[in-house]
Amino acid sequence: MTKTHVAIVFACLTCFSARADDQARWIDNLVISTKPIGPVVCSTNPTILKTSYIGPGYQHSWQAEIAEKDSMGAAVGDPVWRSLMQADSNQVTINLENGEFLGRLSQSSSLANDTSYLIRVRQRSSNGQWSLWSDWHQPFQTKTANEESSE
Repeated sequence: MTKTHVAIVFACLTCFSARADDQARWIDNLVISTKPIGPVVCSTNPTILKTSYIGPGYQHSWQAEIAEKDSMGAAVGDPVWRSLMQADSNQVTINLENGEFLGRLSQSSSLANDTSYLIRVRQRSSNGQWSLWSDWHQPFQTKTANEESSE
């Protein structure tokens, strides 16, 4: 499995003298990125990690859905993948073993290459009550076919 790392770089202004009229400040030539900065890019079978349960009782189970994202950041149409009920872990890999592909991906075993997606989740408490689905969030992009095959 390929891990994706995100690095954050900070540039600081530095003062070397205690006298206000004798201070020098500069920022070196700094390159943050030579490519567009955007969503995480991952395989077509990524793993979702969910934050810990907060609610009444304890978490009985949870479920996730994936939908395609449009250029304005909104979910497009119905979900393309829905997880089975997850009870033993706060993570799930998007595949046929852990859920079902829906709609235009119903005959697939992975998400489409070079496509942007959003995630939403819901949780079930120990008293059987389901939460509402979260808002669509956490955008990510799948690798191109060339990137996927070069791994």
